Amino acid sequence: GPGMNPAQLARAFEPYFTTRTAQGASGLGLSQVKAFCVAAGGSARLASTVGLGTAVTLLLPAQMPALQPDPASSSIRNDLSDAASTTVKGNAKLLLVEDSDDMAEVTSALLQNHGYRVHWARDADEAWRMLEREHDFSVVLSDVVMPGSTDGLALARKVRQRWPALPVVLISGEFTGSEAGGKLKVLRKPCPPELLVATLQTEIARFESRPANN
Repeated sequence: GPGMNPAQLARAFEPYFTTRTAQGASGLGLSQVKAFCVAAGGSARLASTVGLGTAVTLLLPAQMPALQPDPASSSIRNDLSDAASTTVKGNAKLLLVEDSDDMAEVTSALLQNHGYRVHWARDADEAWRMLEREHDFSVVLSDVVMPGSTDGLALARKVRQRWPALPVVLISGEFTGSEAGGKLKVLRKPCPPELLVATLQTEIARFESRPANN
């Protein structure tokens, strides 16, 4: 690649951050690389110069270290869940609707770290079948542009009609809330992990505080 400037380099390991403009760029590659290294007891480093390119160095232990508290490594392990200060109360069940395997894997890991029970559907049609089969979801988190006969926006509207109290949060790199008349909660990709978690918690709190007859 063309290399990254200092501002881009400082954010390169953040989940969902990307310098690419091509469709399908998820911003998950480097965050996954670092997560895998950290899981093995190591880490990853970047060196980049604009015009020359980027070098990624993977640091892995010769053997697994003894399990001891290490504030530095603990901080690295939380890269995928920067919102650790606000954890989900209880054991909320979340339906993730995402056609990208990589995006679904990282998003699921982030949310599971915050106490969610994540169930994954690859498209809106599969999600609808799951919703009709299981009636105890606390929130739906869905991409907008997906393959299949129904996109995320249509799914959200369908859910609103069938289960008016069930919160639906949309997340997209192209779609905005104004296109839905401002009636749906829409987050823009790349979305900071702390904003994603905080938004879901807010929507779940509203869901759980609704009157019993709703």
